[in-house]
Amino acid sequence: MLTEEVYAAALADLHFTVTNTAYGLDVTLKGYDDKLSTLMEVVLNKITNFTLSQERFDVLKDYMLRALKNWADDQVSCSLI
Repeated sequence: MLTEEVYAAALADLHFTVTNTAYGLDVTLKGYDDKLSTLMEVVLNKITNFTLSQERFDVLKDYMLRALKNWADDQVSCSLI
């Protein structure tokens, strides 16, 4: 987890975002400090060494399936109005 590293970076006014796009991941880092490269290394290390337990995967899968079902139900509701 990045909690400790992110907290320390935020105190130094360094920030990052990771966004999924049609082409892959977009990693954006912001700040004016020589430690920005260190933050980049930490974030990229976490991304490249990411692991997910089967239990956590199942929870996220269930969440996504429910979200898709709700979206589909909303589409039907909108077409009836």
